[in-house]
Amino acid sequence: MRIWLLIGFVIWCGCRKTSDPLLDPPAQVAMPASAEAGALAKANNQFAVELWRKAAATPGNLAISPVSITTALAMAWRGAKGDTAAQMRAVLHFDADAGEIATRWGQLSRALQDPGRPMTLRIANRLFGEASYPFERAFGADTRSAFGAAFEPVAFASGADAV
Repeated sequence: MRIWLLIGFVIWCGCRKTSDPLLDPPAQVAMPASAEAGALAKANNQFAVELWRKAAATPGNLAISPVSITTALAMAWRGAKGDTAAQMRAVLHFDADAGEIATRWGQLSRALQDPGRPMTLRIANRLFGEASYPFERAFGADTRSAFGAAFEPVAFASGADAV
């Protein structure tokens, strides 16, 4: 059986003059502790260099966003178990368990979107999973809490064209 999980991650940068309560993050946001933010940066940099080496081996133009990819994989890792979870942790160079990493990434994402910052950064996350697969309810709740990512079941196997 194939399990389909699609992770959407989009970043908008720019200036806005109007406020949108559906997109605006909470007004008071704390950055992760310096050591935690440093560990995230180090892990992301290691992953980014390895990813770039693999991707750049193919000729042609290339543009990637390692932070976007790492965040998307961190969301998926939150629901992984066993060997898959261990391999994802190793590839992503994470130094803590999935819950702690999710908390750190969530704090960092919210802090980067703080309206008090000199530029506006908007991050939108969403998870799409195969509707016929019994995902654990806690996975969706944890992902929404940490990353602000809604979990939406989609019938990829029978009706992907309708999405």
